[in-house]
Amino acid sequence: MLSALTASGARVCTGNLPRFPIIATLREPLQARLSKNLARANAIIARLAARHGAILVDAWGASLRADPADWSADNLHLNARGYFNFAAEIIRTIEAQAGVTLGGIEAP
Repeated sequence: MLSALTASGARVCTGNLPRFPIIATLREPLQARLSKNLARANAIIARLAARHGAILVDAWGASLRADPADWSADNLHLNARGYFNFAAEIIRTIEAQAGVTLGGIEAP
């Protein structure tokens, strides 16, 4: 997908996987295994983004793990506040990496 989109001349933005809070609620052997698999998946996503010149939004980084209030009760999905904060992170990342100004967003 990244290859086809970037070959068409499109500027592509993609993201990696976050540190899902639900993982911390699981038993330790499973926590370690899931964290390792997420790290592997994110490494693949990062390599593909770099290979195709795509902008990578780092959901694994501090932006999505800083505040538990950004997650829904299932600890797997962001809530409205979390999606708003992630959208702001996407805008910041695109502006920084593409050298454009998109402007901020305001909470509804």
